[in-house]
Amino acid sequence: MILIFLIGKRIFNSNFLAAIPPAIFSFDRVFLQQLKLSMIDLIQTFFIALSFFLFEKALKDKKFYFFLGIILGAVIATKYLGVAIFGVYFLYLLFKKRQDIKFYIGSVIVAGIFYFLSWTAFFLNGKTISDFVRLNIDIARLYRSYLPDYPVGEIWRLLATGNWRVWFGETPNIAVPEFWIFWPLSLISLVGATFLARKLDNLFLTLIVFWSWLYLISASFHVIFPRHLLLFLPFGTILLVYSLKEVVNYVNWYRRKRG
Repeated sequence: MILIFLIGKRIFNSNFLAAIPPAIFSFDRVFLQQLKLSMIDLIQTFFIALSFFLFEKALKDKKFYFFLGIILGAVIATKYLGVAIFGVYFLYLLFKKRQDIKFYIGSVIVAGIFYFLSWTAFFLNGKTISDFVRLNIDIARLYRSYLPDYPVGEIWRLLATGNWRVWFGETPNIAVPEFWIFWPLSLISLVGATFLARKLDNLFLTLIVFWSWLYLISASFHVIFPRHLLLFLPFGTILLVYSLKEVVNYVNWYRRKRG
Protein backbone atom coordinates (compact mmCIF):
# COMPACT_ATOMS: atom_id res chain seq x y z
CA MET A 1 0.00 0.00 0.00
CA ILE A 2 2.84 2.37 0.82
CA LEU A 3 4.46 1.77 -2.57
CA ILE A 4 1.15 2.38 -4.36
CA PHE A 5 0.83 5.66 -2.46
CA LEU A 6 4.39 6.66 -3.38
CA ILE A 7 3.85 5.78 -7.03
CA GLY A 8 0.68 7.87 -7.00
CA LYS A 9 2.56 10.76 -5.45
CA ARG A 10 5.14 10.59 -8.26
CA ILE A 11 2.32 10.83 -10.78
CA PHE A 12 -0.04 13.33 -9.12
CA ASN A 13 2.37 15.34 -6.96
CA SER A 14 -0.43 15.41 -4.41
CA ASN A 15 -0.75 13.49 -1.16
CA PHE A 16 -4.54 13.63 -1.36
CA LEU A 17 -4.79 12.17 -4.86
CA ALA A 18 -2.03 9.66 -4.11
CA ALA A 19 -4.00 8.35 -1.13
CA ILE A 20 -7.11 7.55 -3.19
CA PRO A 21 -5.76 4.51 -5.13
CA PRO A 22 -4.59 2.56 -2.03
CA ALA A 23 -7.85 3.54 -0.30
CA ILE A 24 -9.88 2.04 -3.16
CA PHE A 25 -7.68 -1.05 -3.42
CA SER A 26 -7.86 -1.69 0.33
CA PHE A 27 -11.57 -2.51 -0.11
CA ASP A 28 -11.03 -4.89 -3.02
CA ARG A 29 -12.25 -8.29 -1.86
CA VAL A 30 -9.66 -10.23 -3.86
CA PHE A 31 -6.99 -8.26 -2.00
CA LEU A 32 -8.67 -8.83 1.37
CA GLN A 33 -9.02 -12.51 0.60
CA GLN A 34 -5.35 -12.88 -0.28
CA LEU A 35 -4.31 -11.21 2.98
CA LYS A 36 -5.72 -14.26 4.74
CA LEU A 37 -4.10 -16.85 2.45
CA SER A 38 -0.53 -17.91 1.76
CA MET A 39 -0.55 -17.20 -2.00
CA ILE A 40 2.38 -15.22 -3.38
CA ASP A 41 0.65 -12.88 -5.84
CA LEU A 42 0.81 -9.93 -3.44
CA ILE A 43 4.51 -10.57 -2.85
CA GLN A 44 5.14 -10.44 -6.58
CA THR A 45 3.11 -7.25 -6.88
CA PHE A 46 5.32 -5.73 -4.17
CA PHE A 47 8.50 -6.63 -6.08
CA ILE A 48 7.09 -5.19 -9.31
CA ALA A 49 6.16 -1.90 -7.63
CA LEU A 50 9.57 -1.73 -5.94
CA SER A 51 11.30 -2.28 -9.28
CA PHE A 52 9.72 0.96 -10.58
CA PHE A 53 11.64 2.96 -8.00
CA LEU A 54 14.90 1.16 -8.67
CA PHE A 55 14.48 1.79 -12.38
CA GLU A 56 13.96 5.48 -11.65
CA LYS A 57 17.21 5.53 -9.70
CA ALA A 58 19.01 3.51 -12.38
CA LEU A 59 18.16 6.13 -14.99
CA LYS A 60 20.12 8.62 -12.87
CA ASP A 61 22.83 6.36 -11.46
CA LYS A 62 23.91 3.30 -13.49
CA LYS A 63 24.94 1.26 -10.44
CA PHE A 64 21.27 0.84 -9.57
CA TYR A 65 20.83 -1.37 -12.62
CA PHE A 66 22.53 -4.06 -10.53
CA PHE A 67 19.95 -3.71 -7.75
CA LEU A 68 17.18 -3.58 -10.36
CA GLY A 69 18.45 -6.93 -11.62
CA ILE A 70 18.18 -8.42 -8.14
CA ILE A 71 14.56 -7.31 -7.81
CA LEU A 72 13.73 -8.56 -11.31
CA GLY A 73 15.23 -11.88 -10.28
CA ALA A 74 13.00 -11.86 -7.21
CA VAL A 75 9.97 -11.17 -9.42
CA ILE A 76 10.59 -14.18 -11.65
CA ALA A 77 11.68 -16.38 -8.75
CA THR A 78 8.38 -15.65 -7.02
CA LYS A 79 6.17 -16.60 -9.96
CA TYR A 80 6.38 -16.82 -13.74
CA LEU A 81 3.35 -14.54 -14.15
CA GLY A 82 5.51 -11.45 -13.69
CA VAL A 83 7.84 -12.17 -16.61
CA ALA A 84 6.23 -9.30 -18.57
CA ILE A 85 8.07 -6.82 -16.33
CA PHE A 86 11.25 -7.44 -18.33
CA GLY A 87 9.55 -6.01 -21.40
CA VAL A 88 8.41 -2.88 -19.57
CA TYR A 89 11.89 -1.49 -19.00
CA PHE A 90 13.15 -2.54 -22.40
CA LEU A 91 10.30 -0.69 -24.10
CA TYR A 92 10.85 2.44 -22.05
CA LEU A 93 14.58 2.49 -22.80
CA LEU A 94 13.92 1.76 -26.46
CA PHE A 95 11.70 4.84 -26.73
CA LYS A 96 13.43 7.19 -24.29
CA LYS A 97 17.02 6.22 -23.48
CA ARG A 98 18.54 3.69 -25.86
CA GLN A 99 22.04 4.26 -24.56
CA ASP A 100 21.03 2.55 -21.31
CA ILE A 101 19.91 -0.69 -22.95
CA LYS A 102 23.36 -2.20 -22.50
CA PHE A 103 23.15 -1.54 -18.75
CA TYR A 104 19.66 -3.03 -18.68
CA ILE A 105 20.96 -6.18 -20.37
CA GLY A 106 23.34 -6.39 -17.41
CA SER A 107 20.30 -6.21 -15.12
CA VAL A 108 18.70 -9.10 -16.97
CA ILE A 109 21.87 -11.16 -16.52
CA VAL A 110 21.90 -10.36 -12.80
CA ALA A 111 18.22 -11.35 -12.64
CA GLY A 112 19.04 -14.66 -14.29
CA ILE A 113 21.84 -15.33 -11.80
CA PHE A 114 19.58 -14.43 -8.87
CA TYR A 115 16.86 -16.70 -10.22
CA PHE A 116 19.36 -19.55 -10.56
CA LEU A 117 20.58 -19.02 -6.99
CA SER A 118 16.99 -19.12 -5.73
CA TRP A 119 17.08 -22.81 -6.66
CA THR A 120 19.97 -23.56 -4.30
CA ALA A 121 17.89 -25.92 -2.16
CA PHE A 122 16.92 -27.79 -5.34
CA PHE A 123 20.57 -28.50 -6.17
CA LEU A 124 21.49 -29.29 -2.57
CA ASN A 125 18.95 -32.11 -2.77
CA GLY A 126 21.01 -33.77 -5.50
CA LYS A 127 19.36 -32.36 -8.62
CA THR A 128 21.40 -31.53 -11.71
CA ILE A 129 21.46 -28.70 -14.25
CA SER A 130 19.54 -30.90 -16.70
CA ASP A 131 16.89 -31.46 -14.01
CA PHE A 132 16.72 -27.69 -13.53
CA VAL A 133 16.29 -27.01 -17.24
CA ARG A 134 13.72 -29.77 -17.67
CA LEU A 135 11.67 -28.60 -14.70
CA ASN A 136 11.62 -24.99 -15.87
CA ILE A 137 10.49 -26.07 -19.34
CA ASP A 138 7.71 -28.11 -17.72
CA ILE A 139 6.67 -25.10 -15.62
CA ALA A 140 6.57 -22.88 -18.71
CA ARG A 141 4.33 -25.41 -20.45
CA LEU A 142 2.09 -25.99 -17.45
CA TYR A 143 -0.28 -23.07 -17.78
CA ARG A 144 -1.85 -24.35 -20.99
CA SER A 145 -0.73 -27.95 -21.28
CA TYR A 146 -3.23 -29.42 -18.86
CA LEU A 147 -6.08 -27.30 -20.27
CA PRO A 148 -5.23 -26.90 -23.96
CA ASP A 149 -8.76 -25.72 -24.84
CA TYR A 150 -8.85 -22.89 -22.30
CA PRO A 151 -9.99 -19.74 -24.19
CA VAL A 152 -7.49 -17.02 -24.98
CA GLY A 153 -8.13 -13.63 -23.37
CA GLU A 154 -10.24 -14.75 -20.42
CA ILE A 155 -8.55 -12.27 -18.08
CA TRP A 156 -10.12 -9.39 -20.04
CA ARG A 157 -13.60 -10.84 -19.65
CA LEU A 158 -13.01 -11.43 -15.96
CA LEU A 159 -11.99 -7.79 -15.51
CA ALA A 160 -14.87 -6.43 -17.55
CA THR A 161 -17.73 -8.63 -16.33
CA GLY A 162 -16.61 -10.63 -13.30
CA ASN A 163 -17.35 -13.90 -15.12
CA TRP A 164 -14.69 -16.57 -14.76
CA ARG A 165 -14.18 -19.49 -17.13
CA VAL A 166 -13.58 -22.58 -14.96
CA TRP A 167 -12.69 -26.19 -15.67
CA PHE A 168 -14.42 -27.78 -12.70
CA GLY A 169 -18.02 -28.27 -11.62
CA GLU A 170 -21.07 -28.33 -13.85
CA THR A 171 -21.11 -24.66 -14.91
CA PRO A 172 -18.32 -23.54 -17.28
CA ASN A 173 -18.68 -19.86 -16.33
CA ILE A 174 -19.24 -18.58 -12.81
CA ALA A 175 -19.69 -15.12 -11.38
CA VAL A 176 -16.77 -14.15 -9.15
CA PRO A 177 -18.24 -12.91 -5.84
CA GLU A 178 -15.31 -10.51 -5.32
CA PHE A 179 -16.14 -8.56 -8.49
CA TRP A 180 -16.93 -4.86 -8.13
CA ILE A 181 -17.33 -1.85 -10.37
CA PHE A 182 -13.73 -0.67 -10.01
CA TRP A 183 -12.49 -3.62 -12.09
CA PRO A 184 -14.08 -2.54 -15.40
CA LEU A 185 -13.48 1.11 -14.53
CA SER A 186 -9.76 0.37 -14.14
CA LEU A 187 -9.77 -1.40 -17.50
CA ILE A 188 -11.46 1.56 -19.19
CA SER A 189 -8.99 3.88 -17.47
CA LEU A 190 -6.09 1.88 -18.87
CA VAL A 191 -7.32 2.61 -22.39
CA GLY A 192 -7.81 6.28 -21.59
CA ALA A 193 -4.48 6.68 -19.82
CA THR A 194 -2.69 5.05 -22.75
CA PHE A 195 -3.70 7.94 -24.99
CA LEU A 196 -3.08 10.56 -22.32
CA ALA A 197 0.40 9.20 -21.54
CA ARG A 198 1.55 8.79 -25.13
CA LYS A 199 4.30 11.42 -24.77
CA LEU A 200 5.99 9.24 -22.11
CA ASP A 201 6.87 12.35 -20.10
CA ASN A 202 5.79 10.90 -16.73
CA LEU A 203 8.03 7.97 -15.87
CA PHE A 204 5.80 6.17 -13.39
CA LEU A 205 2.64 6.64 -15.42
CA THR A 206 4.44 5.25 -18.48
CA LEU A 207 5.72 2.25 -16.54
CA ILE A 208 2.24 1.48 -15.19
CA VAL A 209 0.68 1.70 -18.66
CA PHE A 210 3.39 -0.52 -20.18
CA TRP A 211 3.15 -3.02 -17.34
CA SER A 212 -0.65 -3.19 -17.43
CA TRP A 213 -0.78 -3.90 -21.17
CA LEU A 214 2.10 -6.37 -21.21
CA TYR A 215 0.86 -8.25 -18.16
CA LEU A 216 -2.77 -8.50 -19.30
CA ILE A 217 -1.72 -9.58 -22.79
CA SER A 218 0.69 -12.21 -21.47
CA ALA A 219 -1.94 -13.46 -19.00
CA SER A 220 -4.36 -13.88 -21.90
CA PHE A 221 -2.57 -17.04 -23.02
CA HIS A 222 -2.89 -19.23 -19.95
CA VAL A 223 -5.32 -20.39 -17.31
CA ILE A 224 -6.26 -17.65 -14.86
CA PHE A 225 -7.56 -17.34 -11.33
CA PRO A 226 -9.19 -14.18 -9.90
CA ARG A 227 -6.12 -13.62 -7.72
CA HIS A 228 -4.05 -13.08 -10.86
CA LEU A 229 -5.77 -9.71 -11.19
CA LEU A 230 -3.75 -8.50 -8.20
CA LEU A 231 -0.81 -7.82 -10.50
CA PHE A 232 -2.94 -5.22 -12.29
CA LEU A 233 -5.62 -3.93 -9.91
CA PRO A 234 -3.54 -1.67 -7.59
CA PHE A 235 -2.01 -0.02 -10.65
CA GLY A 236 -5.44 0.11 -12.28
CA THR A 237 -6.75 2.23 -9.41
CA ILE A 238 -3.94 4.71 -10.05
CA LEU A 239 -4.92 4.85 -13.73
CA LEU A 240 -8.54 5.39 -12.70
CA VAL A 241 -7.71 8.38 -10.51
CA TYR A 242 -5.38 9.75 -13.18
CA SER A 243 -8.05 9.48 -15.89
CA LEU A 244 -10.70 11.12 -13.69
CA LYS A 245 -8.27 13.90 -12.84
CA GLU A 246 -7.64 14.55 -16.54
CA VAL A 247 -11.38 14.57 -17.26
CA VAL A 248 -11.96 17.13 -14.51
CA ASN A 249 -9.09 19.25 -15.83
CA TYR A 250 -10.55 19.14 -19.32
CA VAL A 251 -14.04 20.09 -18.10
CA ASN A 252 -12.63 23.04 -16.15
CA TRP A 253 -10.59 24.13 -19.16
CA TYR A 254 -13.63 23.88 -21.44
CA ARG A 255 -15.76 25.93 -19.04
CA ARG A 256 -13.11 28.64 -18.85
CA LYS A 257 -12.89 28.67 -22.62
CA ARG A 258 -16.65 28.96 -23.01
CA GLY A 259 -16.79 31.62 -20.31
